[in-house]
Amino acid sequence: MSDREQNEPIVVHLPPQEQMLQAVGRGIQVFATVELCLAILFASLMEPAPRELSVVALDAAGPLRTKLKIVESVADRRLAGTEREQARSILKQIEQQAAVRNKLAHWTVSHWRGASSAEDLKRVVVALVPPPASLKHGPVVWEPESSNLKPLFAADLDRFFAECNELIPALVTLSNKIAPPQGQPASQNPV
Repeated sequence: MSDREQNEPIVVHLPPQEQMLQAVGRGIQVFATVELCLAILFASLMEPAPRELSVVALDAAGPLRTKLKIVESVADRRLAGTEREQARSILKQIEQQAAVRNKLAHWTVSHWRGASSAEDLKRVVVALVPPPASLKHGPVVWEPESSNLKPLFAADLDRFFAECNELIPALVTLSNKIAPPQGQPASQNPV
């Protein structure tokens, strides 16, 4: 092998990240809609308090975990039977989806698996990965040895979208079920 052949650069094309970056944005947006619907449910639970003030108060609570505890506390006192169980189930599902949402907000779109050779680079795929322990490869290729956390792939985000898109109508339906009918004072609401 000549010196020239040994010094020739190896060109490897990594898969584009645009679709994963868009999926991250869509994921954050769909979860923001879940949080909005949670606030609407809370407003229904708090009637006859003005709905706008209930939404503002819940938003001021800060972290989602705190909001979920507040809504659960009120739901446990305000609801009974199947509606209470439905509320608890929905809140548990939101908490589970929040773990993915946090990864969307704090992890990095990168390439998986780490590579130690040009041949390895040919096998990488785009993924959402935890922050690297070092910047050996920066945001281009994440090293799996640096963490025991598992990356998220496009299929994981597809499941997240689907599950959040099921939570949204569930929240709205429960909210509508417990809110007093238009024109009826909340004190006459049987719930």
